[in-house]
Amino acid sequence: MNYNIPFIIAQILGIIVFITGVISYSKKETKQVYLYNGLTNGLCVIEYVLLGAYTGAISCLIATIRNIIFINYKKKIPLSYLVIYLVISVLINSLFIKSFIDIIPVFNIVIFSIALWTKNIRHIKVTGIMTCTNGVIFNAYKQAYTSILYEAVCGIAGIHALIEINRSKKKFK
Repeated sequence: MNYNIPFIIAQILGIIVFITGVISYSKKETKQVYLYNGLTNGLCVIEYVLLGAYTGAISCLIATIRNIIFINYKKKIPLSYLVIYLVISVLINSLFIKSFIDIIPVFNIVIFSIALWTKNIRHIKVTGIMTCTNGVIFNAYKQAYTSILYEAVCGIAGIHALIEINRSKKKFK
């Protein structure tokens, strides 16, 4: 393994991603999830570029833009906007797919965007758990070692939050 400066910087960014990501998964209000998830994705863009994981970087950049749009939209986003967004996301990412593993971030952005679109915190948490599982695989392959820890802990935090939401039977915003 070659531990060059970009690799080391990527691992340090992964620690910051870990912190912001855990905060994101601990939030119970959709708007806060968008905010922290957007920050996390923005940092992941840089981390993945440094590691040469371009589908991961593009997916995170597109997810950051998605969060900015979703957080500022007062009413439910029209289904047509979601479909256009997803088609553009898949098309842009398809330019950078070099192996089967590169499909993971594209799949994650599609299913998590749909969950965010529903504005249902339970859907967001369940889908977040799924994308974290996929993220562990992608990050291991791309050598984003600190992000493996982030995905694992966020998946566990998502499970915990989902249990708490179901236990309290409280309707979250």
